[in-house]
Amino acid sequence: MRSSLKSSESYLTGVVDFEIQGEDCPYERHLDDTLPLVQIPDVLRALGMNPSNSDIDDILIEIRQPYINSGSDPPTTITFDNFACIYANHKPCSSYNRNHIYQALLTLGADSTTSKIASQPLFEILQKEGENMSRGELEQCLSTCLQQEVSLDKFPEMVDYTYIAYNVLDLPEDT
Repeated sequence: MRSSLKSSESYLTGVVDFEIQGEDCPYERHLDDTLPLVQIPDVLRALGMNPSNSDIDDILIEIRQPYINSGSDPPTTITFDNFACIYANHKPCSSYNRNHIYQALLTLGADSTTSKIASQPLFEILQKEGENMSRGELEQCLSTCLQQEVSLDKFPEMVDYTYIAYNVLDLPEDT
């Protein structure tokens, strides 16, 4: 898998550098492993995503905000690894179905017969594993998914895969 990722990185950076330096570059091409931020929309579209301008703005803010908060100049490029994280975090989840969610909940400790998991331990996992989030950030993410204000204290005590699939991720009934 790592070699596949490395070949994707080589291909992506080559395509981006080719586009930036032009088809008829009279000089030796200089390839690096960065992606100019202005190229992110085109690369995401080339990968099959169709982000709106608002989505692109959100992605660019996500990239720049830590630098702005620390008082540094925001970057004009990102590395392939950072782009891979951006892609993974923003790719549409429509390719997932109830079975994927069921298996994920089992992995996180859901009961195998009912597929239910207690919300509080689930919230702790979501806050500490992967990208660390505060309680407020998790509430904000859930509020965005549910399109209504969410308080973790008022979330159902137990959730199952159908609740996650249809109420949180808003998957169509036939998935």
